[in-house]
Amino acid sequence: MADAPKVRTLIHGIDALKRSVPGEIRVTLGHPMENGLRPDGLGNVVPRALITRFERRLDGQLVFAADLYPAISANPYLAFWLRADQPGTLSFEWLGDWGFQHRETRAIRPAWRGPGAPAGAARPCWPLPAPLPRPRPAAPAWTT
Repeated sequence: MADAPKVRTLIHGIDALKRSVPGEIRVTLGHPMENGLRPDGLGNVVPRALITRFERRLDGQLVFAADLYPAISANPYLAFWLRADQPGTLSFEWLGDWGFQHRETRAIRPAWRGPGAPAGAARPCWPLPAPLPRPRPAAPAWTT
């Protein structure tokens, strides 16, 4: 039986999440991809091995899914937005040919932001100050 393929997962943006504010999450899965067209050293075609589906779940509920095709499945990089109102668990799952399955799980603890935040929490800069009044441009000389 062949060894399981070595994969590497990079997940960015989870630490920057603010409560009730959309934040960008970026994920990459590095894996040994084969397109099914390359011959090996003996002239046999190496079987196709691609990532075909990505799913993201928040506390077990599917919130994002993508079907991946050969043109984009080599070490897929995906970016999406998440608005978290409370702490929870994000799970990322990649599915591929030949029963390939890889799952990563991360806990999220979005920082407090806005009115009602507990003492010591990061405070936003709102309400924003009113804009300064702009001086009215002088009328052109020919209109007087």
